[in-house]
Amino acid sequence: FRVAEAAVRQAPEDAAWHKRLAQVAEWERKPDVALREWRWLARRDGGEEALLALLRLAPGLGDYDTLLEAWKRIAAVRKLDEAQWRALADLFEQAGRQREGIEFFEARHAGEGDPLPLEIAARLAQRSGDDERAQRLYLRLLDRHGFSADRLLKIVTLHLQKGRNQEAFDLLQKYRGQAGEKEADYWKLLADLAWQLQRDETAAEAYRRLAAGGNLSRDDYSRLLFLLGESQQEEAAALAELAYRKFGDGEMLLRALEIHAARNDLLAQKRLFEHIAAEREADFSGTARFYLMRAQYHRAVGALPPARADFRRAASIAPGDASTVSAMLWFLIDTHDHPALREVMAQVIARGDQQNPVYWG
Repeated sequence: FRVAEAAVRQAPEDAAWHKRLAQVAEWERKPDVALREWRWLARRDGGEEALLALLRLAPGLGDYDTLLEAWKRIAAVRKLDEAQWRALADLFEQAGRQREGIEFFEARHAGEGDPLPLEIAARLAQRSGDDERAQRLYLRLLDRHGFSADRLLKIVTLHLQKGRNQEAFDLLQKYRGQAGEKEADYWKLLADLAWQLQRDETAAEAYRRLAAGGNLSRDDYSRLLFLLGESQQEEAAALAELAYRKFGDGEMLLRALEIHAARNDLLAQKRLFEHIAAEREADFSGTARFYLMRAQYHRAVGALPPARADFRRAASIAPGDASTVSAMLWFLIDTHDHPALREVMAQVIARGDQQNPVYWG
């Protein structure tokens, strides 16, 4: 080692001695000296051996600048795969040279026209905090290399991080015609933004797209049911049933029953009540609304004994709920059940609730 070191001092331009010193330094476990010598050789066209030595030694010494230099030299003479290009981008970050990295990959894109270097440049800009430049680069990707939901959502996310919800929504709308049914992330973001901005028609359409692909969350179902309103009750009932089957949400099943009742769809109500009776996990034993709706269904089909039983069950669960008790009172009046009517009225009076306008409306 000392001989090679002295020779390099005496003949600083002698590549053979530099190589000898590099090799001996590695044998002697002096990686810093070895790296220095291999770097000298690499800068003087030391060939692949010198570059491989840099790749071998630099990581252990945390010398990201040297490692980056080696990969740049390799990229200049050899075609890299995607993983290697992304690793090179990571090195620009680790070396704290993100701006240089952005310019490097932009230049690669300009020379080759491949979208990957431009995507990496945009990612570097975003990770370095240069959001405006990242947006420009992602937009250039869309304009030059075609629509990609992933690219678009990156730009939209940058807008959202700045609180520019309207700009994000407008951008999503611009590419709406190019988003496919399977682009669930796109439709979800469009739906949620439209909901926030009260663009109800767009929100409903986007949530429908999610529903078609089976990608609605529990909250999404609730929002879509609200958006459908009174004008599209058949679709709303079907969605509520679907939500129940998907999430086991009893509230959704009750909502479906309410819609069917409002539409006077007795067959649909019958189907659901039979399903509930057969479904062991569907437990509405403590839900007055369920018994009230089933009582009203029984009444509508002329099954008065089960209707009477369900009205009583509903009132026993919610004795203080005036609407429930009032529905039972009207049933007792219509069926001329005067003893039961007097009994229930006595209970209302005992609670001091007789002046409630629900009973006299």
